[in-house]
Amino acid sequence: MALTRRQIRQRVGQRELGIIYVGTMTTTGATTQAIDTSDDSPMDPGDNALRYNGAGLLVRSPAGGTGIAYRQNVTYVPATQELTVAAISGLTGTPEYELHLEPLLHPLLIWPGLIDDALALIRRISFQHILFTNRNYYDLTDWAEIVGPEQVRRLYSIGTNLLQNPKFDPWPVANLAPDNWTGTGAGIVRGNIEENVPHSVGLDPASVAETLEQIITLSVANRRVKCVVWARNDANSQARLTLQARRSGPTVDDSQTVTFATASGQRQLEAEVETTSDTVSVRILLDNAGADGSRATFWAPMLYDLAMGRRSRIKPITTMLAGQGDAGAATMKLYVPYRSEQVGQMALLLPYPALGALATTTADDVTTSAPDELVIAAVATQVLRWLVTHPQIPSTSKAEYRVSLQTWEARFRQRARTHMRKIAKTQEMWEASELN
Repeated sequence: MALTRRQIRQRVGQRELGIIYVGTMTTTGATTQAIDTSDDSPMDPGDNALRYNGAGLLVRSPAGGTGIAYRQNVTYVPATQELTVAAISGLTGTPEYELHLEPLLHPLLIWPGLIDDALALIRRISFQHILFTNRNYYDLTDWAEIVGPEQVRRLYSIGTNLLQNPKFDPWPVANLAPDNWTGTGAGIVRGNIEENVPHSVGLDPASVAETLEQIITLSVANRRVKCVVWARNDANSQARLTLQARRSGPTVDDSQTVTFATASGQRQLEAEVETTSDTVSVRILLDNAGADGSRATFWAPMLYDLAMGRRSRIKPITTMLAGQGDAGAATMKLYVPYRSEQVGQMALLLPYPALGALATTTADDVTTSAPDELVIAAVATQVLRWLVTHPQIPSTSKAEYRVSLQTWEARFRQRARTHMRKIAKTQEMWEASELN
């Protein structure tokens, strides 16, 4: 199950640590009043007012939109099961709320950072592609997540690149497009020296109809082929990859289009298609679906046959911090034996992506694919560490939190060991397949 930031916060805070109560308002009364008289309300007419006085109140979508509001210094009226706070704009209806018994542990300012810190402690195996270009070393600057040599655990060769001239070199000055590629439009931009390849191509949007394509004739049918290409957007571009399996018509048997819409972002685009006995060719098309005046940049395209199922480990392999990059920071370099132009894949041991800190219900509902129980243990540990070190938390409370912290640290270590054994088993399975 993929947990959201909200689910992580509520499960750790309510079920595991007992510092959050969750409910749904039955009425709001006014913009300063939250009332919950339901059967499962955390508020009870027999309570002492001190139970929630001074607590924090988080309200999701108080106006039915995508906002979140948080107020500290709650005044609790048990007889009417009512919480009074500073005015929350648009507080109407029956929104969900959270009562925070440690109001200094701000759910919008502190919790997101603690969750992201916890995710950074958990590792995952990520298989990412690399185009071998007749070199002995490769700059890993494009893989921004690789910050240390220990993260590159394995390197594989996974097949021949079916594309011709994937380095966009040669590219005669007088030609619109690189050799073996077909371009449309008047101004395809030649980019000089991308990481590991001589050239990239810059494409303006559809309004000027700039595209780059290549059609590959297949010798074997009934296969699944995959295309991977690096893409970078400027502020308004949307890099787009289209992969088609085609008959002689050309009738399209199968097609997949991947659009990268992140402004000023960079990543590998991946698409797959299934060929049939009638398929005679595969077409790869690169273009820009963005706004006028934008430019999408592409480099290092790879196309290979997934059906081959071959993965041969490359060794020796060395990754190290080497030299200074353009910005003055040390760069990661991957050293391998000489390889002809093939498609490679790195098995990377990476942290899980952060969930971010935006204060909206949409951001609160973004999920992580990290293992549930490991995430819970990691977040509980981070929260308790924060509580025992904060100078304004009472010493009596800190003593209780220290006991809980010892328990959760032990749980995290045990669950992390189990998780890493599963990762190691995954590596063993990959390497066993190389012997077949």
